[in-house]
Amino acid sequence: NEYKYYIGVLKGNGYGHSEYIVNTMIESGINYIAVSSLKEAICVRKYNKEIPILCLEPIELEYIDEIIKNNITLTIHELNYFNKSPILSIFCNNSLYFISSCKKLL
Repeated sequence: NEYKYYIGVLKGNGYGHSEYIVNTMIESGINYIAVSSLKEAICVRKYNKEIPILCLEPIELEYIDEIIKNNITLTIHELNYFNKSPILSIFCNNSLYFISSCKKLL
């Protein structure tokens, strides 16, 4: 199998099942969790400290400390968002892609 990541989408309170199901998802082979918001990401982090978490919605950069503290992967929705915070370039190793268009920007 060539896939590196098996991403489980856990949005809207786990689609009514609550975020505690994250560990069941991991036991089933999921190795990356996607959520809608920072609030959901932090909630999932309470149930599992290790799983990578991708936040699908843009997060206001005023919460960058919370993002780093909880090891949340950001969605960079536009280049200006990236340019607003010099700290983001440190985490991106000078290579940034828009997943929706698969174009290298930097």
